Amino acid sequence: FHAEHYMTGTPRSALFDHIDIAVAGDSTTGDLKVIAAYQDPVTPALDIWTTVEHDGDWTDPAWSGTYNFINRGVATAIRGPDIEFSPNGVFVHAVWLDDRTGDDNLFTSISFTGGLNWRPDKQISFGTPVVEDVPQIVTGSAMGNIAIAYNRNTGVGISPHARLLLPTFFDSCDDDPSTNWNTFSGVAPVLTQFHGLIGKSYELTNGSNKGQLLREFGGQPQHGTLDLYFYDDVNNTTEDLFIGLDDNSGRGVIRMLGVRNETTQNHYSYYDGTQWVSWESDNRNAPRSTGWHHVVITVDEVEGLNMYLEYSDENIATWSDPTYTEFTDIFVTGGSDLEPYYVDDVVVEVFPIESSTDVPSTSF
Repeated sequence: FHAEHYMTGTPRSALFDHIDIAVAGDSTTGDLKVIAAYQDPVTPALDIWTTVEHDGDWTDPAWSGTYNFINRGVATAIRGPDIEFSPNGVFVHAVWLDDRTGDDNLFTSISFTGGLNWRPDKQISFGTPVVEDVPQIVTGSAMGNIAIAYNRNTGVGISPHARLLLPTFFDSCDDDPSTNWNTFSGVAPVLTQFHGLIGKSYELTNGSNKGQLLREFGGQPQHGTLDLYFYDDVNNTTEDLFIGLDDNSGRGVIRMLGVRNETTQNHYSYYDGTQWVSWESDNRNAPRSTGWHHVVITVDEVEGLNMYLEYSDENIATWSDPTYTEFTDIFVTGGSDLEPYYVDDVVVEVFPIESSTDVPSTSF
């Protein structure tokens, strides 16, 4: 063991409850990451904080890492957190329970930067029976595979439960697109822009044509989730970007969102099946901005289609279509040599309709 590390700058009068720690990487290659997560009782509402050290001086007792919070001031009772690195040694998953809704329910968050910052958290259990004890999270050998174990009190007694996230595929976009996509053209992994801490992204560029990624599911109707990030530098005033779903029927029923310059060059848009609609005119005011943007599209038999676009930090525009209840293909297309787009960290989770028993998970 190296020297004892002091992880936070201000001693508290109360205990830091349930400290958890995770390690990834290799200190001999300068790629070691250590993250500790804990509750901070500095205010009446509890915060969950993390202390992160990326390849620091492990013999120095003063940990000079980065401090950040996962959630802040939303609950008066918390159990957890529990944290775990993904197989790539960069993404970090966190799970805990808190009482912000009036009941003790599970919440999760993910960091794509080794714990340096965190995405908005997501509630994954609802109402009663309540969760008991600290939940535990583990990641599988494949990217995107997550399991969470916890105890629930049904009022009759306490029993163990688990929730799984097992994507159909997870594409970090570091390698050959043929691994996950049936059809692709004008797409290549590049270091020019990439989401997260390390790696590559897919550059969509195909001469004067659009780059394209297409994933087909054999013509079989599906429910599920498409979750990805795209990079926009707002300089693409000619080339469009479309991210969406197709039912592959003679009707050609398509729903999608992205950049449609004919509709507007200044705001993101969605396609409702008959026309492109600017979120500006739809009272959601989603202006284009430079940087990575998070997209989640879900389809299930209960709510139909829901689209989410995080167009700036924690600002989300949505659009729904309850009549769109199935799809057979997903696609991403757009860009050119002069005006490329970039796509990264694609997670797809689908269920054939006859075996679908649950609403798909999302990262929001």
